[in-house]
Amino acid sequence: MPGVVGHVLLTSGRALVALTSGPVELRSGTTWPTPGTSRTFGAPAPHARAVLVTEHS
Repeated sequence: MPGVVGHVLLTSGRALVALTSGPVELRSGTTWPTPGTSRTFGAPAPHARAVLVTEHS
């Protein structure tokens, strides 16, 4: 979606965030900007926590 950027901030644990280009592994404290709003999340281990902020411009 044009003008939309999602910001994923992983606050604890590990998580996989995927777009069409394939998954990216994030670790605690990592922030990752993603285009648009289509993404999938997975946690390879328990206790992963993330915050997603969607920016509209």
